[in-house]
Amino acid sequence: MKKMVLLIGVFCFASIVSQVCGQSINNRNWKAYFADPINDTLTLHVRSDSSFVTTSKGDVMLRTNCIITGDTLWLGRFAGHPRFAEVLAEVAALLPPRQ
Repeated sequence: MKKMVLLIGVFCFASIVSQVCGQSINNRNWKAYFADPINDTLTLHVRSDSSFVTTSKGDVMLRTNCIITGDTLWLGRFAGHPRFAEVLAEVAALLPPRQ
């Protein structure tokens, strides 16, 4: 019984002391296939202060300034293909304002 209480106490202490940190999204790439109207595989490249979207051929479709704070990626100014800029502006209008 004493061993069980000691084991539970050590486990609780270890869980309180340890700090869980997620992986950084800095310098990561994500690929996804998009159907109509794009019909191509797009790759999102996230860097420390900017991000960009490329097609499967390597053409840059969209460039954005970004800020990484904790586990949140904030997209700022963007430039690129007009249709993507319109879609991103529509999405940005739905998001809560940055604090």
